[in-house]
Amino acid sequence: MNNNKSKGLAIMFSFLPGAGHLYMGFYKRGLSFMLTFFGIPFIISTFGFNMLGFFIPVLWFYAFFDGINKATSMPHENIDEQDKSIYDNLLKYNKFPSPKWGIWVGIGLIVLGAYLLADRFILEELSRLGLIDLAIVNKYIGTIIFSGVLVFVGVRLVKGSNAPRKDDVQ
Repeated sequence: MNNNKSKGLAIMFSFLPGAGHLYMGFYKRGLSFMLTFFGIPFIISTFGFNMLGFFIPVLWFYAFFDGINKATSMPHENIDEQDKSIYDNLLKYNKFPSPKWGIWVGIGLIVLGAYLLADRFILEELSRLGLIDLAIVNKYIGTIIFSGVLVFVGVRLVKGSNAPRKDDVQ
């Protein structure tokens, strides 16, 4: 952060995800926070995928505290090196905290894409042909998918807990 920038203003701007980062000169990081924060409601309203609403408060808190940390840390001499988009590690280098995360994100994107394709195209066509009752499907499809995900994750957790941990081996 430039020494002539006010830490108080940076913290105040941080209430809007990305604005504090932009004020401090972290343009890539600030824009990525803003686009994501305002993009999630757009995706929800466009595609009707309400479960993404969970990420709005998570993103807000992350952006807020990241902005505070950047504002209160020591002065940043080389902003270009520190100014990284929140997606840099995921998209540019395809790095996740764990190799399994990439698989889980991939599975999640496939499920999301299949759900949107089924909900917006396939089910509409089957309903138009009179093969299914769309009202009944719409009433239960979200519950079925969410329940299936919970069961799948639960089974994976139970199966994974049988292996001895490194801490337990003597």
